[in-house]
Amino acid sequence: MFLSILKEKLSTRGLSSPPPCVADLISHGLCLDRFSSSIPSPTRVDVPLFLSAWCKHVGLAEEDYRDWLIDFSLTILRPLSHSSPSTIRHSTKSSVRYIHQRDVAFVCNMEHNALRAQCSPTCPLYGAMSELYAANEAIRLQKIAEEEARQEEIRRQREALAPDTKSIPVHKRYQAQYNEAIQLIAQLLHEGKTKKDISLILIEKGYKTSTGKAWRVGSVVGHAARHGLPAKKRPRKQVADQ
Repeated sequence: MFLSILKEKLSTRGLSSPPPCVADLISHGLCLDRFSSSIPSPTRVDVPLFLSAWCKHVGLAEEDYRDWLIDFSLTILRPLSHSSPSTIRHSTKSSVRYIHQRDVAFVCNMEHNALRAQCSPTCPLYGAMSELYAANEAIRLQKIAEEEARQEEIRRQREALAPDTKSIPVHKRYQAQYNEAIQLIAQLLHEGKTKKDISLILIEKGYKTSTGKAWRVGSVVGHAARHGLPAKKRPRKQVADQ
C-alpha cells in the first residue's frame, strides 16, 4: 500500500520508481533477522532518515511526502519500539526537518547499507554510489592509518622519555626506597623492636636493601650500625627473690 502511494506521488511529478533498497524498506520495514547478534541493529528512527534522504535526493519537498512517511512509521515501524504514536509522529517530522534543513545527502552504500536493505547492481544509482562509497572508504581507512601512526609516535616518544632502568646502577635504582627503609628501621629500633622483627616487617612491606636484596637480620644489624642507629634499651627482666 505505502509503496503504491509513493510510486503514484513520484509518477505525478515525472520521477522514476524507487530503487530496490527504498522499495524493500517500504514493503518490509526494517528486517531485524538480517542482522547478526554480534552487531547492534539499527533503530526505528534510522529508517525515516534513510527514506527522507532519498526523497529529498529525487526532488520531493517536505510537504510532498511528510504525511505519507508519518503514516508509514505509525503502521510499519511502530512494532520496532515501545514509543507512543505521538512520539513516533514527532520523531518522524523531526527526521524530515533534519534532512532538509541540514541538506543531508543521500548515501546508500549499496549492499553495504546499514539497514541491510536489498540492493541490485542494476540500480540506476549503483555506479555513482559505488564511486562515492570507494571515496568515503578511502578517507575512512586513511583516518585509521593516521590515528595508528599518531598512537605509534606517542608510544615511541614515551619510550624515549622513559628511563632505562637496566642502565641505572643498582644502588641508585633502590636508593629512594632504601632511604625509607632506613627511616623505618630507626623508628622500629626506637620502639624496641628486635632486629628479627624488623627484618620481617621490612620484607612484608616489600622493602629492599641498597643492592636490591631482601632484608635479613644480619643486613638490618649491618645497615643500622652503618647509619649509627641506636636501639632503645629493652628493660631487663627482674629476677624474682629466692
